Amino acid sequence: MRLSHLKNTRKDLEKAVEVILNSGLDIDRIYLFGSYAYGKPDETSDIDLYVVLSDKSRERLRDVDAMEIIGMEIFRSDVYNVEVLTGFASDFLARASLPTIEKTIFDRGVMLYERSA
Repeated sequence: MRLSHLKNTRKDLEKAVEVILNSGLDIDRIYLFGSYAYGKPDETSDIDLYVVLSDKSRERLRDVDAMEIIGMEIFRSDVYNVEVLTGFASDFLARASLPTIEKTIFDRGVMLYERSA
């Protein structure tokens, strides 16, 4: 297998995380999941991120709005191989106890960022 597809992945991942943190949204955590976190990525793999939003944000936007904002900001930064899911902290934790993608991410994902207390 050729590994040339991995050369820019770290740069793209770092740039995407930076863009997310500078998006103006209230971010609690960012997880990497999917093949780059717990699989074997290949040339068709994208970078999968789950952004956990502060529950305080719920008053001013929906999680789907945050996903759109983040997606557009990442696209504007010329990173095209990133897929983002979002959810509020309390919803993420509630779903993490059920057989959901949030459980898989909580159990097997790689936490890239966590807000300091």
